[in-house]
Amino acid sequence: MVYMAGDNTLSSVVDGNIEEMSKVGSSDGLKIVILADKAGEGDSHLYRVSRKQLIEEPLGSIWLKRPDELYTGRYETLQSFINWTMADYSSSHYLLVMWGHGDGWKGAAEDKGDVLNLSEMRLALGDRRIDIIAFDACFMGAVEVYHALERNADYIVASEKKMPKAGMPYEKILAHIKGHSPREVGDMIVDRYVEAYQDEDRDSESLSIELALLKTRTGLGEAIKLFLESAPDLNASSPCRFEDEDAADLSSIIKDKNVTKVLPRTIARIGRWDNSNSTFGVNDACGLSIYCPNGSMNVEYPATEFAISTGWDRFIAQ
Repeated sequence: MVYMAGDNTLSSVVDGNIEEMSKVGSSDGLKIVILADKAGEGDSHLYRVSRKQLIEEPLGSIWLKRPDELYTGRYETLQSFINWTMADYSSSHYLLVMWGHGDGWKGAAEDKGDVLNLSEMRLALGDRRIDIIAFDACFMGAVEVYHALERNADYIVASEKKMPKAGMPYEKILAHIKGHSPREVGDMIVDRYVEAYQDEDRDSESLSIELALLKTRTGLGEAIKLFLESAPDLNASSPCRFEDEDAADLSSIIKDKNVTKVLPRTIARIGRWDNSNSTFGVNDACGLSIYCPNGSMNVEYPATEFAISTGWDRFIAQ
């Protein structure tokens, strides 16, 4: 299930990614469906993807208030897309790709400034469990994202830094996932993504590449909560930061044994590649970031599920 939120500055690369998916297409053992929206009005589409062909379904098949235009920033749209897909395709395994702009704990799938926040994603997913939720979106490899969605996914694929506009290499990923376990598919997404940019056959935008496969329900949230209950000092002297200066690499800022013990189980796989032209190196990236602003705290952060559960907002405010 590919949820493409392209009614923004990413509109120009929507078709290219769809073309990559259609080169593989659906077959016995693999079905691909896309809900895509680009900039402008009346350009939203619901596709069943066959090899080198897109079979368009009426948008009325899913929840819509208008017959020709999606709003990807609303939870009802994502919820209806998931429900429609699962009703039509009974499967042992599901992969949900969230494609578009991402902004860490603030959410993803922006549409004209309206973003699906983490609470809305949870609402859209409901009680459903999905094998892998993969974010083809910037900054979604965040503890707050992981904490909010771990009840709905066995694995999360995401980057704690900015991702290139060209996105994931869908043809190289989809051509090989059939017949593999969710863990193997997650590993493959990470490996193919890094290889695609390392081999320089995609536009790297002079960005270094980092992507992690995160195993959920490993006790990471509980470990951070225990760390905070011990009245610790924050290792804030030289945190590792990337393009989002309000987030820090988790392992660079928390040096607690309870947390470092859980991290190897949580970061199931990580791929890194340093672009020689990039400002940011990724060799020290652990695969997860955490909110740690350089300046004042965003007033919306204390309402996040992670902050409420752990008290992280109160700690960094001190």
